Amino acid sequence: MSKPSDSTSSSDTASVMSSSTTKSTTSLLKKVFNRDSSAKPKTDEQLAAEQRDREQKSTYLTAAATYMSLR
Repeated sequence: MSKPSDSTSSSDTASVMSSSTTKSTTSLLKKVFNRDSSAKPKTDEQLAAEQRDREQKSTYLTAAATYMSLR
């Protein structure tokens, strides 16, 4: 256990945690972008279908939230 008066160990710990977080975030971003680069491009029909799905979900959630707020 470190003592509260020992500021060097707490700053070292923060530095290590920050470095670790940065590395894991960078690693995660690389995995996401590498995965997407190997995916086949989507057709216009697929993109339109996904957009319609998003709009329908948005409309449904808006209606549900409105209903719950008026209830």
